Amino acid sequence: MTKSIKTLKAIPRAIAAGIVEAPPLENEPPHKRLARLTAEQERLTKEIQEQKAAWAQRNFQAQNKRQTISSAELTAFREHHGSLAAALADVNLQIGQVNKEIREHKAAMQSRKAKPDDVPIETNRLERRLKSTPLRILPGIRIGAWPVKTSWHQHY
Repeated sequence: MTKSIKTLKAIPRAIAAGIVEAPPLENEPPHKRLARLTAEQERLTKEIQEQKAAWAQRNFQAQNKRQTISSAELTAFREHHGSLAAALADVNLQIGQVNKEIREHKAAMQSRKAKPDDVPIETNRLERRLKSTPLRILPGIRIGAWPVKTSWHQHY
């Protein structure tokens, strides 16, 4: 049921009244979109669990009374459960796309921090550490008059 809205001030009231659907969010930050989708996923999962519990209770009562469940009721349950499952699968797909987008953004940020010759950040840290402590190359080696500790394969 859509009615024409004459002013911008009437839009929030129309959305709250259910006359008009809220417009899709544009340029929503990925983390906010992920939070919104995760909340939607939790809501759908909870609704599916509640529906399954209610169906199990209804089925248990029908078995205790030795009654059959009508095919209309069974069909309604299956259709509602199917629509919820499809909505949950869609939300999970969207969450996966947002996570991929976030990972790609993080990778792009990491690559900006790397050196121009594409040396990974970890190698740079290791090089800095070795330059700061040049005499401690390996933990078991001592430099000076004392004998050097070696591994077993160097003796043979």
